[in-house]
Amino acid sequence: MNVEILRIYDDKGHTVLKKRVLRHLGVRRGDLIAAYLMEDGTVLLKPVGKEELLARLKKPEEEDAALRERTKTHYDVS
Repeated sequence: MNVEILRIYDDKGHTVLKKRVLRHLGVRRGDLIAAYLMEDGTVLLKPVGKEELLARLKKPEEEDAALRERTKTHYDVS
């Protein structure tokens, strides 16, 4: 198992994922990553594919709006 240490840069919780982590996830600039917050305190990061995003749509014709929505970020820092 490889471990990467991440630094929190400010009070908003901004951090940077290193290239090695992004490469491992197979993501690039503009892609989405889902963070699953587990009850044991761990976080599971998984790339979110366009297919998965579209599968969550109630109306497929809303694809453009859903893809625009993916650029919004939510921070919940305690």
